[in-house]
Amino acid sequence: MSSYKDAICHIETVFDDFSKNNGTGFFIGDGLILTCYHNMLNQKEEPSISNIKVKSYGSQSPIEFEIGDSCPECDIALLRNKTNNDEENPSLSLVSSDIKEQEKWKLFGFPKGNTSTGETLNGVIQQVTKIKTDTICDIDLNSSTEIKTEHAGLSGSPVISSSGEVIAIFRHQDERVLQAVSVKKCASFLRKNQIEVNATSFNSFEEYRNGLFNHFDGNIKSDCDYEADTIVREVDPNTIVSERKANLFFPEKKGKSVKEIISHIKSHKDCCENTFWQGWLELLTYVQILRGDFSDINSIQLTLNGIELGNLFSGVSEKSKKVDMKFIISFFFVETDCFFKVAQKSLRNASKLNANTISVFNSQDRNFDLKRFTQADKDKIITQVADPTNAGVRIPDRIHIGVLPLRDLSTEVASSSSLEDAILNLSKLIQNAIK
Repeated sequence: MSSYKDAICHIETVFDDFSKNNGTGFFIGDGLILTCYHNMLNQKEEPSISNIKVKSYGSQSPIEFEIGDSCPECDIALLRNKTNNDEENPSLSLVSSDIKEQEKWKLFGFPKGNTSTGETLNGVIQQVTKIKTDTICDIDLNSSTEIKTEHAGLSGSPVISSSGEVIAIFRHQDERVLQAVSVKKCASFLRKNQIEVNATSFNSFEEYRNGLFNHFDGNIKSDCDYEADTIVREVDPNTIVSERKANLFFPEKKGKSVKEIISHIKSHKDCCENTFWQGWLELLTYVQILRGDFSDINSIQLTLNGIELGNLFSGVSEKSKKVDMKFIISFFFVETDCFFKVAQKSLRNASKLNANTISVFNSQDRNFDLKRFTQADKDKIITQVADPTNAGVRIPDRIHIGVLPLRDLSTEVASSSSLEDAILNLSKLIQNAIK
């Protein structure tokens, strides 16, 4: 049975001036190695390479490789087998995860002075910094083991999580700590080269909120940004996925595992990750404005106060009498159908509901809600409880339902001059949707 060390190799780069550079790399597929780009540079920081010799762990026979592609901004290089050597090497899996501080890690590499047997380091993640373009490393490592020689030569070593997947690439030691570049920062470069990057989690909502309310004016923009702070602090996108699973989509993606759902959101052509999570952040911000309860993401609760009975039931004698009404907000992402068709399909399934429900739909298609869904369209589908003469779908007595595109909520808030105005406009929109 192979060890993870069997996928790690010593790299010797020989330059045109006969100088050499030593580093570490690791196999990520047949004939493919990932390492640090600076391992490919001479003392003048030039890639004037004569040859690159790779020796796998435990092997005495070097194989010649060449640079396939590189990303100096992330300090990584992809090496390809230069020969027709069919030798197969174990490979390590890459994961673009939201790395947590104090998360355990280990790495194995070939430091200067020990290029034959290599050495292992263990520790915890000391600090995770926000990904920036003006700095290379975004991970600080705290090591519980001392290196026997020196850290030079460890550059390019895989930083491996407790689950056995590569979460970062070791780069160097600065004056205080060991530093690495996360796979998440390198993910676009890797995917460009058709390297599989597993997606096990999402970033916090902070990563998706950039510019979300920029199209709002004045005070209402500031108010929405302020209310969104609560969502960023209290709600984790990964919790939403684990709780909602296949029910995140309309129609539901039956039989899909959480891992498959995550992969779909991150990579499928009909589902833009940024649009997906910005939609959730936007909706939950509006729920927060209305002081709803989103502690149970499968049953987001909202109470509207002072609804006139005449707006809910036809034929009542006390039309001006006001009541408070509780709702469940259900939120879905739609990939193919337009809102008009989605509204029809959703209402036809409404007989299964047992509570007042507003279903809100989001899509990355800018023409998603171009065709409006009117009250007359709704009446053709649903049999009104007070006047059950139609042959449409029967809704349980006293249950009220409505369907809305997310953009309608956004429009009402964007058109508001104050938070109080936004509350009033959202309330009216929802009342009209449940008639």
